[in-house]
Amino acid sequence: MLGESSFRFRVSTNLRFGVGECEKLGEEIVELGFKRVGVIIDKGVFDNTQVLKALKSLQNVGLTFDVFKNESVEPTYDYLGDFKKNFIGKTYDCLVLSPHTTKQ
Repeated sequence: MLGESSFRFRVSTNLRFGVGECEKLGEEIVELGFKRVGVIIDKGVFDNTQVLKALKSLQNVGLTFDVFKNESVEPTYDYLGDFKKNFIGKTYDCLVLSPHTTKQ
């Protein structure tokens, strides 16, 4: 046995593609019953029009959310250790992650 404690981690993914889908993000989150959302956006798409539309959809349905910008393409453990400080003392019902991308 590796440790005395056990934990359970479940990831539910709902991928959507198509015209206007990013604008439905807020509605989808509300339908799932979430109220407090943490949004992590990769630096490569932080100002992307579709990402901004998705954030606007969160506002339009009255969700409470915080946005965090991921500055690292290949994060180190030190970077992740520092990044997790953004979440200390905060509770989220849902995390939304942007796609990873690099500029070419």
